[in-house]
Amino acid sequence: MPIEGLLAAALAERFGDRGMRMGVPPDPLVVFPAKHAEVGDLVIWRPRVGASSIGTIADVDVAIGDIIFDNVVNFDFGVDLRERGKRITCDVVRLLQQLFNDQLYFWKSTDGRGSGWRECVDAAAAEPLVNDNRTYRTYIWSRPLGEWRASAAMIARGRIRDAREYEICRSLIDPTAPEAIDDAQRNVIVRLVADYERDSAV
Repeated sequence: MPIEGLLAAALAERFGDRGMRMGVPPDPLVVFPAKHAEVGDLVIWRPRVGASSIGTIADVDVAIGDIIFDNVVNFDFGVDLRERGKRITCDVVRLLQQLFNDQLYFWKSTDGRGSGWRECVDAAAAEPLVNDNRTYRTYIWSRPLGEWRASAAMIARGRIRDAREYEICRSLIDPTAPEAIDDAQRNVIVRLVADYERDSAV
């Protein structure tokens, strides 16, 4: 059975009660209607011929509204295409199970220049995994969660957690940095950087 058939059958069995609509290429393979209008529909389709080596690579494209677009792919050429199709199907089923259980946290910058997602057990404790201080709109499947910005999150938390956050802070207190923060924020971040360097022996 082609990848499209394997995936469609598995999704219908596991998630057929979620209003899924089936399509025929070049239309999306499957569409799950949005649970919240601001999040948007979940759309899954096979890349068009020319967009990827559709005959040899097991892959599907996944989009959530206009927030996230990703390609789920299996490059294990040690097994045949049918086996890779089974593995991709398992990956997509797992992804959707997490999404529908609100265990996928995703984000998109307000300037449209960055987006991403991560697995999470508790969306309230999740933050975007980014390397900048842009403002991000954050979501789970059931609803938007609001806006988030690295500087505000670290100031509210009162500490820098890791090297990624440390580098963001270093860039923010660089006088030549293009991203503006006010003097009060800068003073707090300077202290957070000093605390992190002391505690981490940077």
